[in-house]
Amino acid sequence: MLFGKILEGDKKLKLLVNFWTLALWALIIIDFFLKNKFDGVLGIMSAIYSAVLSLYVGTKEFKRWHQLYDGRHPGEIFIICWTVLIFGLLLFSIFLGDEYKIAGEVVAGYVVVLSVFAITQESKKLYKRHLKGQ
Repeated sequence: MLFGKILEGDKKLKLLVNFWTLALWALIIIDFFLKNKFDGVLGIMSAIYSAVLSLYVGTKEFKRWHQLYDGRHPGEIFIICWTVLIFGLLLFSIFLGDEYKIAGEVVAGYVVVLSVFAITQESKKLYKRHLKGQ
């Protein structure tokens, strides 16, 4: 029963992360092409997104270390999508001119995503070593 509740919570967190990811990406693109008109909102959404992502990833890692998690959600695909978004905006800013700028919150959000991914990769390596040592 408890395991079912835990998995149910994972699904809700995953939906929440997916929602905030898509909402943030849409706002990032809109903000870029409207020349940073949503700067304040972008900061708020980036903070919320970072918190939701951290909660989701932290929960997954906790469950991994307590043998409650065996799913596969390749973070590499997520990183590739973020990288394509950022790289695309960089290219647009180069070709469209100086008035098209990537907001600082977007760069900070990308750094958070990369950092969270790096931490989870290290956690996976440690966990595999831990299992071998048992």
